[in-house]
Amino acid sequence: MGDIRANGLHEQMNKFYFFFRLKLGYLLFSATEKRSRIIQSSRCCLQDVFSSDESLIRYVERVRDDINFKSF
Repeated sequence: MGDIRANGLHEQMNKFYFFFRLKLGYLLFSATEKRSRIIQSSRCCLQDVFSSDESLIRYVERVRDDINFKSF
């Protein structure tokens, strides 16, 4: 029974969308993790928060851009 599930999981992992979602998740979560570390810093000020927010927004917009999306 477990073997059938493992085969199904293996099949899913070999599809394009699995790797696409995995890479996209990695890109987005690593960027938000960086922002999180910045704003949790003991030396963080309000300007740092605004700056990291703007940087994160620009990054996500670049990921969504058609040209960058094709190289994804």
